[in-house]
Amino acid sequence: MKKDLSVFLIVCYSLMIFAHTGAFQDQNEVMQITSILDNIISADKGALEGITVGDIFTVHRAVQDSTLICGKARVILVQPEKCALEIMELKDDLVLNESDILVKIVSGIDSTATPMNTLQVEKFSREKLQTDIDYYITGRDRAAADYNGSGTVACGLIAGFGLGLIGWGIGYVIVASSGIKVPARYTVDLNAQNKKEFDDGYTDQTKSKRKSNFNIGAAIGTLGAVILIVSLDNHK
Repeated sequence: MKKDLSVFLIVCYSLMIFAHTGAFQDQNEVMQITSILDNIISADKGALEGITVGDIFTVHRAVQDSTLICGKARVILVQPEKCALEIMELKDDLVLNESDILVKIVSGIDSTATPMNTLQVEKFSREKLQTDIDYYITGRDRAAADYNGSGTVACGLIAGFGLGLIGWGIGYVIVASSGIKVPARYTVDLNAQNKKEFDDGYTDQTKSKRKSNFNIGAAIGTLGAVILIVSLDNHK
């Protein structure tokens, strides 16, 4: 009797877990949220096919051994592997997160849904991308590609050869304190925070390269000047 009861409880528990976690996946009607920006959701389509603008999905959240329906969203952009949805309804005090899932309502479609136009798609893509990028590192990388520093090496050579250690020191101060202009084309579409991070990275990398190259040039120039002076003294 106890054994039969144990088997019965195990079966019931398995069915309950299946109902809460496996039913949607078997129907291939589930998408995983990958990012959220304001009232726009980006989701990975996974194995789900046939998505069109206007399709309606419910937003589900796992809560212990059940799922909570958080709200509804409708498709406004469909791409090969991802799609974007606009939040239509959301329960009070709930904030969506990337662990939530989207479940398609089989008969649900909003015929009034307006697809994103080209400009909206580009803006959405840029804003989504901005949430995933370290702009300080991006700025450094861009500066490294833009700036080779050959001119600074030449300045160091002249300063070191002409005035030796004094020229080296004066030139280094000038190079270290000179301003850096970040090309506007790199930051025109960035928000204020991302622009600051990019500018900081671009400036730090450029200044570091300038100082390094100047020191190389100044060292060579100073060494050349010393060799020349020693050589002239030996010929006297």
